[in-house]
Amino acid sequence: NRISLKDATQEFLKEHLIHTHDLWPLFNESDKLGLSEIRNIIIHGVIIPSNNLINIAVACEHLTIYLTRLILCLLGCDHRETIYSEEHLNFNSKVNDFAFWEHHRKSLTEALKTH
Repeated sequence: NRISLKDATQEFLKEHLIHTHDLWPLFNESDKLGLSEIRNIIIHGVIIPSNNLINIAVACEHLTIYLTRLILCLLGCDHRETIYSEEHLNFNSKVNDFAFWEHHRKSLTEALKTH
């Protein structure tokens, strides 16, 4: 049997101690969209209302942070000592502040709940 993307990703993040608790979840959680589901919606051609573009931008920023932390890990660097650490992001941009991104996640989930 083939391992699911969700299981493989969670195992990788756990094995490599990549911290993600401050970021928009990769997968559905509590009936709210994860980054993977947003990707699927976009790939399948669902038109996203223009008033949700900021929500997509926030999601993309979180995906960028995930990927950067992953690459830093694979290069043997501790992301907690870089500008991609939870503390640095929170101090400089608030992009990883739960209240900030959860608002955008909730708005996007509501806008796309029929897809």
